[in-house]
Amino acid sequence: MAKNELLENILDDLSVLKEKDEARDQRLDRIEAALGELVKAAGSTQPTTSTTQAESTNSISYDALKGAIRDGMTEYHETNPKHTDFLTEENIRKLHYVINKADGEWLKKHWAKQDEEAKKKHDLLAGKRTVQGIQTIPMVAEWASEYSPEIQRTIRFIGLKTLDEDEPAETAHAILKVWGDALSRITAPPPPEPPSLMAWLKYKWQQVKVFLRNRRAISYTLLLIGGLTAMICLSLYQSAVMDLDRTNRIFYRYVIKNTNATKDYHELDSLIHTKDFFKTYRTLDN
Repeated sequence: MAKNELLENILDDLSVLKEKDEARDQRLDRIEAALGELVKAAGSTQPTTSTTQAESTNSISYDALKGAIRDGMTEYHETNPKHTDFLTEENIRKLHYVINKADGEWLKKHWAKQDEEAKKKHDLLAGKRTVQGIQTIPMVAEWASEYSPEIQRTIRFIGLKTLDEDEPAETAHAILKVWGDALSRITAPPPPEPPSLMAWLKYKWQQVKVFLRNRRAISYTLLLIGGLTAMICLSLYQSAVMDLDRTNRIFYRYVIKNTNATKDYHELDSLIHTKDFFKTYRTLDN
């Protein structure tokens, strides 16, 4: 068979690839056989750069064969642009449905497994909280009846959020009762004690103790006391000096400047200092 006839057969087979699957498979086999015969006729050589550029008179060039096949494929796609054989829209929809269905089944199994594990974990935790007595509010009311319902709800919430699931029931109750006592004092504080002098003195004494712990405050206090003492002493000294000056002025005016009064003063002074009676009186006065 001539080479040109073989090439025409290949192009004919490529142009009818859009027919049934069985016919298409047969034509593809024929194309492969024809290509094999062309290779044998060309001397069983692989196309290279040199063979593609230099054309022989006894064989078909590689570029011509490639162009012919490309033209045939182009004609096939132009005559059947929508691929009505296998990649139809209906087949694509079926493929999409099958894939989504498989994914949906896998996701359902995965979610069901997760839900089952979560339920087991929840049941296990609920059992441990029941042993601790904090799973429900009535359970808390059994061992914490001295608190109001609001405080019972609060300490239950604190226990669920803070206590370890393996905590013993006695320890959990003791911890939550501490919270209950604190909340009771906050919500219903005890009435204040009536005011008394002893309570006021205790309060002041606490203030003094706190004040004495501060060394700087003590230093300032001592300086203030020293300043006040100096001012008081100066005031008393000034008052005494002024009184003495006033007495001396009066004595000088009414005694020293008056001759008769001066004479009488000296007589009385000598009398007082010479008589034993006045001496005894002066001793008692001192």
